[in-house]
Amino acid sequence: MINLKFDRGSILIEGQARTPYGKWDPRVGCFRSMALNYPDIINYLKNSHIHFNDLVPSPVPISKLTSKVKLRPYQKAALELK
Repeated sequence: MINLKFDRGSILIEGQARTPYGKWDPRVGCFRSMALNYPDIINYLKNSHIHFNDLVPSPVPISKLTSKVKLRPYQKAALELK
């Protein structure tokens, strides 16, 4: 069984499965990846039908960000592409 855990800005991947972006970390005896790769790791495990325990806590909710900055047309268009 694979366990995913959050550790100081990275994801620990415990178990015998190689994942995208995972690199062996001898300090903890498991694979480690930058936390920004978390969605790709989850998708890889699901698409590969590999059973795993997701022990990564959900992020703390934040309030909606606002700004009084007036965007230029190309900046507004770039934000609308998401």
